[in-house]
Amino acid sequence: MSQLEQSRREVLALGVTATGSAILSGCLGNVGGDGTTAETNGPTSTGAATTGTEGETGTTTPTPTAAVGTWPTLRGNVARAGADPDAAGPAENLTKDWQSEVETGYRPRVTTSLAVADGSVYFGWTNTENYTGGTVASVSAADGSVEWEAKVGGFVSDSLTVRDGRVYGTAELDDEVKVVAISAADGTKQWERSLPAPYVQGAIATAPTVTSDGVYVGNIDGVLYGFAPEDGSDRWRYESPDGHSFVTPAVVDGTVVAGTALDSGFGADPLVVGLSGADGSELWRYEANGGYPDHPSVPAVSNGVAYVSGPESVHAVSVSDGSEQWSTELPGGGYDAPAASGDAVYVSGEEKTLGLSAADGSVQWQSEMSFWREANHARKGPILARETLYGPTFADGRKVLGLSAADGSKQWEFDPGDEVFEEFVVAGEAVFTASDNDVYSFSGTP
Repeated sequence: MSQLEQSRREVLALGVTATGSAILSGCLGNVGGDGTTAETNGPTSTGAATTGTEGETGTTTPTPTAAVGTWPTLRGNVARAGADPDAAGPAENLTKDWQSEVETGYRPRVTTSLAVADGSVYFGWTNTENYTGGTVASVSAADGSVEWEAKVGGFVSDSLTVRDGRVYGTAELDDEVKVVAISAADGTKQWERSLPAPYVQGAIATAPTVTSDGVYVGNIDGVLYGFAPEDGSDRWRYESPDGHSFVTPAVVDGTVVAGTALDSGFGADPLVVGLSGADGSELWRYEANGGYPDHPSVPAVSNGVAYVSGPESVHAVSVSDGSEQWSTELPGGGYDAPAASGDAVYVSGEEKTLGLSAADGSVQWQSEMSFWREANHARKGPILARETLYGPTFADGRKVLGLSAADGSKQWEFDPGDEVFEEFVVAGEAVFTASDNDVYSFSGTP
């Protein structure tokens, strides 16, 4: 397997943003982004299941026992809550069902979080030697076999979104950022928009947030764009007050909740704004306390409240008017995007994972186990499914970790044999994630 020589933050600093692809080996005819069929190397799928069938390539196709659900976008839904309380993800006895390895090109790497919908897993990969060859792909959620690959070009990063038969993503090239919509059925390109990249090797766009009314993407040029989902035509544009970039927005009840930054005497402070999804007009703004990083985390919205973390704090903001509900200082630092569900909010930092009361921000429990993945990795935070928090950890040999959402106690840990870089996806009874040039499917006892 290829070894990652640059961190994800270093990669992002090079300005890479794009949609990714599935990577399984074997000589397969794949559908390209222009709808043509191209002969490419695909991924090799290996499984831990005890039963299966012999495929044409001579590898064993695993027979998974987990029922696969849906996780169509970053943090699970457009509210970015990072939680699915109805998912029956494994609570213990985690086992690997299949593993798909990227073998196309030199130093290929999975560079997006995964999206799961309609029995398929969608993701992106890029040649990290020269940050080219960005590809979006679909593989079977049942066995990891490749379904199609679509060449996008450049570097694909962050996360894909699947909605209404389309896969949406962003890609960074030398002098532009592309927003693309691809058929989820066969990988044919539906539409494409080009955004300015004002800094060489510095163009970073957010993951697309897609509703029936709009596709919302923040760009490094300090503009949050609203596009029509059917054809990519302009709906509106909102400029960050001081020209700073955006984090991936959330959308709830017609309000777009987006994080950016506001200039201050000591650099910049985190800023959260609420925008009209219809026309992009600013409805409210909330200024959080300063620190590094100067942008807030991806917001997690639950029950009409947006939760955002800073380096040493978590803030609760009303989606209706931007008023602060509470703000809690936390021990340690480096806190990731929250997961929010019901009466609880969960955050993980450099040294601890905490469960907070959604009502007042009081700390209900602390765990010395952390899902934190170094300062130079994307701050995406743990995922909640039913009563378990899922995510990778760099502690104790860089394993996969499951914590009880009730008290933070460790339920299980698992060593996949490689570093896990991307956000966990809990879809029904199955769990999916990616590390370097591999995609994994896990299951266990619900």
